[in-house]
Amino acid sequence: MTSTPIAKSAVEAGTIPLVALLGAMMSVQIGAAFAKGLFPLVGAEGTTMLRLVAGALMLAAVLRPWRVRPSRAVWPWLAAYGVTLCVMNLLFYAALTRIPLGICVALEFTGPLLVAAFS
Repeated sequence: MTSTPIAKSAVEAGTIPLVALLGAMMSVQIGAAFAKGLFPLVGAEGTTMLRLVAGALMLAAVLRPWRVRPSRAVWPWLAAYGVTLCVMNLLFYAALTRIPLGICVALEFTGPLLVAAFS
């Protein structure tokens, strides 16, 4: 006896990705607006540091990296990833100090949106 899978409706199949996309866009916009408010206090470099530290603490709380130690072969890749994130955020916040918020965020979000659209 075989069973046939029940196909999801078009509405159900497109709801989760759409909600995820809208959530990501809202997160980027709200985060950038909040960061722009920090520039007079700590500058673009300080804002980058605060964002990376907050992100690292959130990841540590969820993933608990002390439970599994990465091998020596993985450390250079982790370091390269960390440096890449740091430079990317620093360049984004430096651009945010020079161009309007909407344009800067739209340019930042274009890359991931294109990757999602073409995949």
